Amino acid sequence: MAAFAGFVPVAAFGSAFAELLYLYLFLPLALGLVLLVGLVLAKRHTVSILVAVVVFGAVTWFLFNNTDAVQNTARWSLYGKQYRLRVLAERQPLGQWKHAEWNSWGLADSKTVVYLVYDPANSLAEAAKNHAAGTFAGIPCSVPQVSRLASHWYAVEFYANQSWNHCGVKPVEHKKTP
Repeated sequence: MAAFAGFVPVAAFGSAFAELLYLYLFLPLALGLVLLVGLVLAKRHTVSILVAVVVFGAVTWFLFNNTDAVQNTARWSLYGKQYRLRVLAERQPLGQWKHAEWNSWGLADSKTVVYLVYDPANSLAEAAKNHAAGTFAGIPCSVPQVSRLASHWYAVEFYANQSWNHCGVKPVEHKKTP
């Protein structure tokens, strides 16, 4: 329970700094506390303390390996209604689906953006089921992953340095004049 209680807020807010705090502050403190209690109660509860440490480590490993799914589920549960209203209030771009920025991360010159997409025909369902990469009708760029949040609602991750209106076309370099 401690692993979930500590990690879900980290995932919901999507901060790399929060993930580092979890990994390098919360995790060692929690494991240290369990081991300290284990030393005090070592004579009677050694096996249950060992099991608790192993389960805590396994749950933490699972959560970090599935951060995107945990983050999408937590954010959808907490903020889904506000995002749905915001997306539905948008004008639909010609030949594209209604969308809003759902999440983003990156350093310096490299930013990855995930969009919340309203697909009225649920045509992204198969791509979401397989977490497929590719080009899909209604999305202007080729994308590495599509995840289903609810019926008609998808999280669509774009490649780094791409956005809904900019699909990564490299600018032409101008030659320097002598």
